[in-house]
Amino acid sequence: MMDKKNVAVIGGGSGLGQELVLEELNKSNKVTVLSSIDRNEIYHGKASCFVMDLNNLDVNKLDEILKSQKISKIYFCSVIASHKNFKNFTYNEIINQVNFNVTSVVIILNLLVKKYSKIKLVFILSHVCFIFSPGFALYRMYKKAIEDLLLSIEIENPQYLVTRVYPGAIDTNFTKNTNYSGVSIFKKKSPKWWARKIVN
Repeated sequence: MMDKKNVAVIGGGSGLGQELVLEELNKSNKVTVLSSIDRNEIYHGKASCFVMDLNNLDVNKLDEILKSQKISKIYFCSVIASHKNFKNFTYNEIINQVNFNVTSVVIILNLLVKKYSKIKLVFILSHVCFIFSPGFALYRMYKKAIEDLLLSIEIENPQYLVTRVYPGAIDTNFTKNTNYSGVSIFKKKSPKWWARKIVN
C-alpha cells in the first residue's frame, strides 16, 4: 500500500479545485483546502479547511498551515476573472484581480522557495496562454505572468519540481456566464474530467 500524501489545494472551494480535492480524497490522501470561504460543509470533515483571503494574504498563517499539515504537494487553481474587453474594466476591478491572481501568488511562491523547496507544485494555468481571444486580455496576462515566474524559479532553483497544466475550457459558472465553449483543440470538459486527468 502506498504512503498517504499530504496535499493542499489553493482554491479548493468550488469548480476544478473542489474536484481536485475529491479526487485526492478518493486516493485516501490527506487534503488541506485553502479557500476564501469556509468549505467544511461540502467535505463533511474529510478535508482540513482553512479560510485564506488572497486579497489580504496572511503569510504567517499560511506558513503555519503548511508546517502543521506537513504538506508535500500544492495545487494552485484559485482565480477570479471577468470575461470582457480590457477597456470595460474599472480601476478597482483591475487592482482587485491583479492582487488576487498575481500579487498573492508571487508572495506565496516567495515563501515556498525560501522555506519549502521540497513541496511539489501543480499550477493550473490555461489554454488561453496559447491563444488570443476577445475578453481574455487580463485573464491571459495573469496566467502568462505566473507561467513566466515559474520558469525563472526553476532556472534559479533546479531542484524545484513544478508541474504546469493548461486545461481547455472547463464547464464551470465562469464559462456558463460567458457562453465560452473553448476552441477546436481545447474542447470544454467538466471539472471532474480535468481533475481526474491532473491527479492521475
